[in-house]
Amino acid sequence: MGKNVMYGGGNFFDQGFWNMVTSHPNVEFTPFCPEHIMLGTPRNNMLIHGGDGNDIWNGTARLLDTTGKDLTDTMKQGAQKMLEFAQKKGLTVFFWLKDQIAVVLISF
Repeated sequence: MGKNVMYGGGNFFDQGFWNMVTSHPNVEFTPFCPEHIMLGTPRNNMLIHGGDGNDIWNGTARLLDTTGKDLTDTMKQGAQKMLEFAQKKGLTVFFWLKDQIAVVLISF
């Protein structure tokens, strides 16, 4: 949230969401961007081909960037790194901001 880690180098900062999350005294806000961790910023945009996120994990869809490069395995590794990070920090709540490809991990 607010970090310039979008594929083009921008961000999706949402002041209302930020205020909601940070208004709780027992909340630790921990941003994590698997795309940035695995591919850096800037990078080419990616789209799922042949299904949705569940299909990526089932092996029936692929994640391709705008040049056609298959990033499916790379981003599955990024998702695994995000899970390991969350478990290590004891994070308990996960927000996926709809239509914003943003990940927020929070612990109480």
